[in-house]
Amino acid sequence: MRATLTLFLLTSLRHSARHKLRTLLTLLGIVAGVATFIFAPTLAASIARSVQEAGEDLAGRADLEIRGPTEGFHPRALSIARTVPGVAVAAPLVQAVGVLPDRSEPLAVIGIDPKIDQAIRGYNLAQGRFLNRSGEVLLAQSYAGERGLHLNQRITVIAPTGSFDFKIVGLLAGSGVARLNNGDVLVMPYKDAQTLRGNINLATIALTLQPAQDPNIVMAQLRAALPASLSIDIAQAKRGAVNDIQIVLNFVMGFTSFMILSVGSTLVYNTMAVAVAQRRSEIGVLRALGVTQRRVRQMFVIEAGFFGLVGSLVGILCGYALVQSAGQSLNLSVMFKALPHGKITAEVPAWLPFVTLLAGVGLPMLAGYLPARSAACVDPIEALSNTRSEVVFARFSRRRSALGLALLLLSVIELGVYQALDQRQIPLAVMLPLIISAELIMLPGVILLLPDLIIALGRILPRLLQRGWGVTGLLAAENMTKRPKRMTATATVLLVCAWTAVVTSAMNFGYRAFTDEWNASANLWDLTVSGAGSSPFKPQISLPAPLSEKIARRADVAAVVAERITTAESPTGDFDLRALDVATFRAQGGRFIWDKGDEETAYLRLSDASHPAILVSGFAAVTRHLAPGDMVTLRTPRGPQRFEVAGTVLDTIEPVQAGESSIIMDRQVYRRLWQDDRIDRLSLKLKPDQDTAATRRDLQHDYAGSGLVVVSPAEITAAFTTAIDNMVVVSQILSLLLLGTLIVGIANTFVIDVLDRRREMGLLRALGMFGRQVALSLVLEVIVLVSLISLLAVPMGMYTNYGNTLLMSRMFAIRFTLAPHEVLISLGLVLIAALLAAYLPARHAAKVDVLEALHYE
Repeated sequence: MRATLTLFLLTSLRHSARHKLRTLLTLLGIVAGVATFIFAPTLAASIARSVQEAGEDLAGRADLEIRGPTEGFHPRALSIARTVPGVAVAAPLVQAVGVLPDRSEPLAVIGIDPKIDQAIRGYNLAQGRFLNRSGEVLLAQSYAGERGLHLNQRITVIAPTGSFDFKIVGLLAGSGVARLNNGDVLVMPYKDAQTLRGNINLATIALTLQPAQDPNIVMAQLRAALPASLSIDIAQAKRGAVNDIQIVLNFVMGFTSFMILSVGSTLVYNTMAVAVAQRRSEIGVLRALGVTQRRVRQMFVIEAGFFGLVGSLVGILCGYALVQSAGQSLNLSVMFKALPHGKITAEVPAWLPFVTLLAGVGLPMLAGYLPARSAACVDPIEALSNTRSEVVFARFSRRRSALGLALLLLSVIELGVYQALDQRQIPLAVMLPLIISAELIMLPGVILLLPDLIIALGRILPRLLQRGWGVTGLLAAENMTKRPKRMTATATVLLVCAWTAVVTSAMNFGYRAFTDEWNASANLWDLTVSGAGSSPFKPQISLPAPLSEKIARRADVAAVVAERITTAESPTGDFDLRALDVATFRAQGGRFIWDKGDEETAYLRLSDASHPAILVSGFAAVTRHLAPGDMVTLRTPRGPQRFEVAGTVLDTIEPVQAGESSIIMDRQVYRRLWQDDRIDRLSLKLKPDQDTAATRRDLQHDYAGSGLVVVSPAEITAAFTTAIDNMVVVSQILSLLLLGTLIVGIANTFVIDVLDRRREMGLLRALGMFGRQVALSLVLEVIVLVSLISLLAVPMGMYTNYGNTLLMSRMFAIRFTLAPHEVLISLGLVLIAALLAAYLPARHAAKVDVLEALHYE
C-alpha cells in the first residue's frame, strides 16, 4: 500500500494539478452533492425532532395517557383513575383557547392541577413563582417580551365564554411547556381553564406508575374501570399523520440527496476516464518498470477517493453553512400547523456528517473503479508506442434499443398497476416507492435509446447543416456519431439536466395555476369574519351567536355562508371537520378544488340529510385508504354515524397543509347530528355598490373586543401563498442544488470532450480551418444535441409530473401543472449553460498553437 500511495503522490497529484479547471469542476460537483446530503436530511430530521419534543413537553414524564372525545370527558374519570392499583400520580389537563384584546393570534391555554403537575411536566421559571390559586397564570417569557407584558401585571383573556382577568405570577423560560404553540401559551389552574372552555370536561389525564409496575397490567385495569369511550395508551405512542408525512419527507429528502451526490460522482467517472486516456504513456512506463496491474488499479481508485475526500470535507462545511442560512430562514412550521409542535428549527444530527463522509468518499471511489480497471488493463507495448484507439462511428444496437423499450414499457405498467390496484389496501410506505421507481425506470430506458437516436440524427443532419454552415456544419453533424461512449455520456448528462429542469419548473412554478384556480373557486367573498386563530382558515375561537346573527342581518350584506370548524372522531383516528352551508356556498359560485368522484352529484349528496355524505381531503384519502363510495364512521352525541365518501378534494379546510386528515359536510347535517349551533367563520358577500373597506372598518370597530378578525380576499390569498411559498422554497433550494450540480457536470463533460478532441482540432487547424470555425462546429453540435434532448425531456417531464400528481399533490394538497413558458425558460437555461460550458474551452483550444495541439497527449 505504501508503494501505491507513493505512486499516487508522484503521478496522480501532479496530473490533477496540471488540469486545474477539470479538477475544480469535479470537486464542485462533489461539494454540491455532499452539501445537499447534509441539508436535505436535516430538514426531515428537524421536523421529526420538533414533533417528538412537543409531544414530550405535553406528556412530560407520564407513563400512560387517558384520552377521550374531542369535546373532553367528565372529571369523574380522574377520581376513578386515582383508585386503580399501580397508579402513582394522575394529573388532569384541560386545553382551551384564548386571545388578548387587540390581538389576532390565539394563546394555547393549558389548565393543570398546580399541586401535582410539576411531577409530570417541566416548568422552567425565568421569573416569579409557580401557580398557587385561582386567577393566576404563567406566561412564556418570549411572548411576554414581544407583547410588552411583565410580572404581576393583570391581563384580560377573551374566550368563547366571555372575557376574564388574570394575574401573571410567573414567566416561563423557553423549554418544556413554554415551547408549545411557538411560545404562545398560557398556563392556569384547570378549573379556570374549564371556565374559559365553558364546561367541566378534561382533555387528558397523564399517569405515572409506581416503581416496577407493568404498564400493560395497569392499562387493562384502567380499561375495565373507565367508560369504553375513553382510550388508554402509552404516552405519545400515537403520532397520527406525522408518521405518514415523515415517510414522504425522509424518502424524498434522502432520494434527492443520493441523486445529487450520484451526479457528482459521475463527474469523478468522467475525470478518471479521461485521465486514463491521457496518461496511457505514463501507465505504460509504470507497467514496464514492473508496477503490477493491481497497484495501477489501486492508484486510480485512491485518486477517485481523494477527490471524494476533499470534496466531502468542503461540502460538509458548505452544508452546515446552508443549514444556518437557508435552513434557519425557512418557516417550516407554516407547512405543519396541523401538528401540535412549536417552531421547527433546522439542526444537523450528530450522526449525519459521518454518514455523509462515508457516502462522499465511497460513491466517487465506486465511480472511479471502472476507469481504474481500464487503466490496469493498458498494454505496456501499445502505450509506449503511443498507438491510440481509432475514432469509430457508432452503430445501431437492436439489443440495446429493445432493452430501453422494455424499461419504458415496465415503467408504464408500474403506474398502470398502481392505478388498477385497490389503493386502500396499499400501505403508504409501498405506494411512494412504487411511483418513484416507475419514474426512475423511465430514465435508463430513455438513456439506452439515446445512442440510436443520436445515430439517426447524425445520418439526417449532415446535408442540412452543410447547406446552412458549410464545412463547419458538416463537421458538427459527423461528430454526433464519433466517439460513441463520450457522446452518449455527454447526452446523458444533458438529458438528466433537461429532465430535471422540466420537473422542477412544475414543482417550483406550477402552483400558480393552482392558486388562480383556488381564487376563482373558493376565495369569492368580499369579507371573511372569524374568531382568532393561527390563520384565517382555522379560527380557534367561535363567534358569539348574537354577533353572527347581527352580522347576517346587516343591510349591506347580501349573503352569508356560516362555517363550523372543529374535530370529528372516528375509530381510525380524528378528522378535522369543516361544516358549511353547502347550498349557499354553491349559489354564490363556490366550489372545491376537485380530486376524485363525480363533483356535481357530490354536492347534491352533501345536502341529503337522510343519507349523510362527506368530502375527504386527498391526504386523508391516501393515509386512511379512502375512495369515493367508501363508508366512514364518525362518533356523534347521538352515537356512531356512517357517512359515505362522496368525493375527495384538495382544499378542505386550510390549503397546502401537510398532515391534515380533513372532511367537509353540510352544516345542517352537522347541527342535527352533533347538536351544535356554534359558528367559527362567516363568509360575506356584500350587496352591489357597497364600500367593502367601510364595512370592514365598521365590523372591526364594533366587534374587535370579542376576538373577532375581519380579513379581505387579498389577505386570504396572501395567507394561502405564504403556505405555498414556505413549501416550495424547500423544493427550490433542492432544485438549485441539483441543477447547479448538473450544470457543473455539463461543464465538466464538455471540458473533457474538448480536451479529448484537442489533437483533432489542431489537425483541422493545420488543414486550413479558422479557429472560429472549430469553435462554431462545437457550438452547433451542442445546439443540435440540446434540441434533441429537449424533445425527449418535455414528455419525460410530463410523465414524471403525472406520476407526482398521483400521490404527492394529494399529500401536500396542491396540484402542479407544467407552464409552457416556464418550461421554455428552464430549457433555455440548460442550453445557455451547455453553450458556455462548450464554447469557452473550444475557443481556448482553437487559439492554441497548431504544433502544440498536434503534440497533445
